[in-house]
Amino acid sequence: MTTSSSIDGPADERPQILEAGPCFRLRTRIAASSLPGAGLGAYAMEAAPLGTLLGIDLPQSEWMIDVQEALALPRRARSQTWRHVEDICFRGGEGRATASNYLNHSFQPNVLWHLGCYWALRDVQPGDELTLDYRPLIAPDWSGRIIDAASGIPLMGEEGKVALLRNARQLVALLETVLEDPEPAPSGPEDRR
Repeated sequence: MTTSSSIDGPADERPQILEAGPCFRLRTRIAASSLPGAGLGAYAMEAAPLGTLLGIDLPQSEWMIDVQEALALPRRARSQTWRHVEDICFRGGEGRATASNYLNHSFQPNVLWHLGCYWALRDVQPGDELTLDYRPLIAPDWSGRIIDAASGIPLMGEEGKVALLRNARQLVALLETVLEDPEPAPSGPEDRR
């Protein structure tokens, strides 16, 4: 599956540019996704090395809804809703769009999501479409309702703590890869001398 694409198109289809901001630091363009049937996608406008913190979603408490309420939303509104941890969902929408709203699913993503933070899983080059693995974001009772655009395979969700643990392990491995000889944190007052 390709996760990189040219974002040049006809003048009447110019992509929307989302500048870096408090939620997503990487400058991106929003344009037609390179993934068939995926709609719009976010494309990097600048390079980001492996392990870079690309952005943070800062949801507000008034955006919080429960899973049953999220499932009852119309399809378009539901597509802008994401699971944070366990059964806590956040509803996106008007005035809340950041580049993260346009990250499409990939089984070989270049972005890792963990507790609202987005990390570069590999070097990102200008023009690369940003993708992430949706499976940790899908509650088990949503399994099969979201289909991978490239393969047609239904995505199967995970129980919240399992998804959190899997993503935490993936983030630790990523950070260990990019940190040169990390020193262990002090364990007590005697280590701080």
